[in-house]
Amino acid sequence: MILKLATPEEPSTRYYRRHFHSRHVGTKELAVQLTAKYRAWEAQRIATTRSHLATVSKQWQYFFEKLNFDHLFLHQEDVSQFRAIVERQPHRKAFVRWIWLRVELAEYSCQDCLTAQSPDEVRENNAIFTKGVYELFAVLSSWNPDDGHRDGITLELSAHSPSDATHFARELNFRIADNFFHAFRPLDMTMNVRSMLDSRRHSWMNGRQTLARRTPAEREGILARLFGDYEGLRFDMRIGVTRTNIPEESGRNRGLPPVPLIKSFLIRRQFYRLFSVSKALGPILTAMPELENLRYESWDTPMESNHGIRALQNRVLIGYILSRKSKLKAISIHGSTSRVYHGNPRLYDPRTLMPRDVSDRVTLGKALAKSTMNLQMIHGARNVEAEGFFHAFWPYDPNDETPTIPTPAQPGLLPTWQNLGRLSLTSTRLNPRDINWLLMAAGSAAQQMPVLVIMELWNYDPTSRCVFRYESHNAPEDTNRPEIEIMVSWWPRPPPTEATTGAMVEQTHGKTIPRKRLLETPVYECWQEVARRHCNDRVDLAVEVEYMNDDDWDGCVIQHLYQSRDILTSVSYCEMEDLEEWDVPT
Repeated sequence: MILKLATPEEPSTRYYRRHFHSRHVGTKELAVQLTAKYRAWEAQRIATTRSHLATVSKQWQYFFEKLNFDHLFLHQEDVSQFRAIVERQPHRKAFVRWIWLRVELAEYSCQDCLTAQSPDEVRENNAIFTKGVYELFAVLSSWNPDDGHRDGITLELSAHSPSDATHFARELNFRIADNFFHAFRPLDMTMNVRSMLDSRRHSWMNGRQTLARRTPAEREGILARLFGDYEGLRFDMRIGVTRTNIPEESGRNRGLPPVPLIKSFLIRRQFYRLFSVSKALGPILTAMPELENLRYESWDTPMESNHGIRALQNRVLIGYILSRKSKLKAISIHGSTSRVYHGNPRLYDPRTLMPRDVSDRVTLGKALAKSTMNLQMIHGARNVEAEGFFHAFWPYDPNDETPTIPTPAQPGLLPTWQNLGRLSLTSTRLNPRDINWLLMAAGSAAQQMPVLVIMELWNYDPTSRCVFRYESHNAPEDTNRPEIEIMVSWWPRPPPTEATTGAMVEQTHGKTIPRKRLLETPVYECWQEVARRHCNDRVDLAVEVEYMNDDDWDGCVIQHLYQSRDILTSVSYCEMEDLEEWDVPT
């Protein structure tokens, strides 16, 4: 007997052309939207095929339902159906390992894409967001964590308007169907493919966004439309008065019901919409009492007037909310910017950061150090400054050209990270002038990390790209000695003459540089003490310094990090790489 499986009908090009023609959509825009529709159809076809296979027999049902329910991508309108499906057969709850709640906000027209959201639109989007999150938490709070969820559930959250990809953020057409596991891309990302995004009305020409040609007022309206208002997407409890938009379980003016089975929470950089910390992320994290892993790939606000508010919210997130998460083990925070949306070079180039921006990142680094002393893994990139994280160990002596190990009045008060094994941070101090000061502070801090396995510090400054890596190799089965590897894009000091030092080292990628030309002796001795503490006087510290090519974007630095996939997901890195193709202001 041959089993014939029913699959969804492939979208008809003629149908879509007729449908879009009625909306006066051009051929290029039709091609872009058809591509997105085809990707959605392909994902639906695979899921439907599995669903039909699950109806063959009891054995097949168990096997394929386990695959189908392992990773769920839910629109906010799917939550009620999801509740009915799992309640009808409760054994399906044990199959769920990953839930991505994709909140789709209200659409808007070309008449509104140049202006910020109106108060009515803000209330509507907040109501959509509130309803979707509250309904999902109401469903998950009723599950028993002991019913096959020993490792817990990962919750991923995103929010966007479908209209973003059809107006000014047309690059979203190439990543709107991405998920944590796969990045769907055309086989040939040539200019011919990217030129399908062209829309003169929306400042897209020759496959590139030309937002710089807009007036300041238009630019401000466009950015406010894409990234949301100054406070960010947030819960609106006023809609609870009617009892129609919030589930009955949550009640009026009540917080989110606790969901102990959520142990990982993720927000990727796929979409631009910002979330409020105090009125969205704070309540969400509070409702996760067993949270162990947090990955937050946030976008910096491009509006100058909102920088102070977002900086304050980030301090609240790291300094107050995370310090109360007793079960938290790992945190990864990555701030993203775009040369088109955020301007160049004020936010994108660390060389020209305003004093307030540097101060905000240092303050955030200090808060991160204080609130994460019990964690096992810490990653802070771009919006966290390593100088702040190592603030208690900074060698303060402006009259001394060579940094020295600080001697605090009360050494017992120095922070200690007893469980920290993996650490990575960014710092603009990794430059020819300040690198020794930072590495001295980092080495002093590393002496307070008894189980440290790897520490990576990096700088994405276009003129001072640098990666510093320390590996302890302290595992019993690891016979390698502790080592430091430093990659720099600048020549540390004027090259010596061939008569005094021998053959000059060629300045090409991967070529070694003498250690003494980069690290001061006290800094080396400080890290030698770190290696001694980690390996019990087993071996000496090995140091290797290499020259790194100065490429054009910060992703070229991330790819040199051993912990790159803990900092950014592979799909997020792919999206960052794609962004560089059309993220060039003209």
